[in-house]
Amino acid sequence: TYLSSTQLDLPSGAGLLSFFIPTEKLKTVQATPFKYSVGSQKGCALKSWYEYGLQQFTGYIDYETDINMKKNGSDISIDLGKVKYMAEVLVNGKSVGARLWPPYIFDLSKELKPGDNTIRVRVGNLMIGNMWIQEDMGKLRTWGWQGLPGFDKFDAGLLGPVKIICE
Repeated sequence: TYLSSTQLDLPSGAGLLSFFIPTEKLKTVQATPFKYSVGSQKGCALKSWYEYGLQQFTGYIDYETDINMKKNGSDISIDLGKVKYMAEVLVNGKSVGARLWPPYIFDLSKELKPGDNTIRVRVGNLMIGNMWIQEDMGKLRTWGWQGLPGFDKFDAGLLGPVKIICE
């Protein structure tokens, strides 16, 4: 299939997407990275990205939920529990913080408003998944890795349990 627009709809169950750019067209190819949107699922259990079939994915996945606040709360925070590896929390589109290590606890008090609110958690993983695909594993020594990283380093996700804490 040749791309003629900025969106490509894949058939249900598609498991592989690859691109081929003929060498004579390389000079005319845009140098910006690709962005993939894979849709959404509602009511998913929090689990490893491996279990979603994303063993060598490098990037971000957003988790989102809507909550309704009856009134303003004084001290409301969210504890994401276990996260591999980076998390940013947004309330109604505004970032309330990002963390690269635990505790993954964020204060929501200033951004929650009475009525409907959207909480989005953006989780990012390590770049070694992409390096594995590119066969750049030797470059990992630059950052102090010895040999191949254990497969647990390729895994990622919001593993929880996620808790809203009202004090």
